[in-house]
Amino acid sequence: MRSARTRLRWSEWTDLRSPTIGVLLAAAVVATTALAVWAGIVWRPLGGPGFTPVLPAAVLLATFVGWNQLGLSASDLRIWRETLLVIAGLFAVVGGIYLAGPGSPRELLAFGVGSLEEELVFRFAAPLALGGLTAWALGRPAGDVRAWGDGPRAVAVVGAAVTFTCMPGHLAQVSGPLEIVPVLAIAMLLTDTVLRTGALVPGIAVHALLNVATVAYLAGAMPNPLWAATVVLGLGAYAWGAERAGRRLGRMAPVTT
Repeated sequence: MRSARTRLRWSEWTDLRSPTIGVLLAAAVVATTALAVWAGIVWRPLGGPGFTPVLPAAVLLATFVGWNQLGLSASDLRIWRETLLVIAGLFAVVGGIYLAGPGSPRELLAFGVGSLEEELVFRFAAPLALGGLTAWALGRPAGDVRAWGDGPRAVAVVGAAVTFTCMPGHLAQVSGPLEIVPVLAIAMLLTDTVLRTGALVPGIAVHALLNVATVAYLAGAMPNPLWAATVVLGLGAYAWGAERAGRRLGRMAPVTT
């Protein structure tokens, strides 16, 4: 007879709250970003990947909702400290390779700005809009993640990940349907973690790391094994940090298996 075991499982969501107008503004930010990207309206004042004219609006939306709800506080950064240190170390190595090869300091900064925009749009505005509008249609509070229920939260995670994956820059990197799966899975991991922990900064950090590593690899400045190790270590540190954050925030509960 097998003895019962217990393991920790996510049981809570972030206490992200926004007025209904914030949900509508989030939908406008996502729609405008998609239109700008597909129309090729991208600014590149620093070189590199660039960003769209919607970035200031996304920053204003985050300010309106409250950066403290998105993990930009001393206590939240301490919760993620080990993960941020690991990613910073990896970024120092990868950034050095990029600068020694095809890139410049201005372009390295551009990757950070681009990652900030993508995380604000696809990990904050998109799930807020999709989950909020679905909750509103079901007669629930549109701006309260904890009051949405499982259905709207699932729509938020999957819908935001699909929206991110269907951007032209991401579709251009895949040659078949199966290659979309890793991109979609990573997007779902990042979105779910933000809705669980409320922390956007770790996602920005790992996003910038993966982008710089991939560009360096495609430019021939980074060998395949090192690129693969960077991806595995970066995402592994992020997933490990998410679990530790869940424990520290008390949003994981033991369940019997």
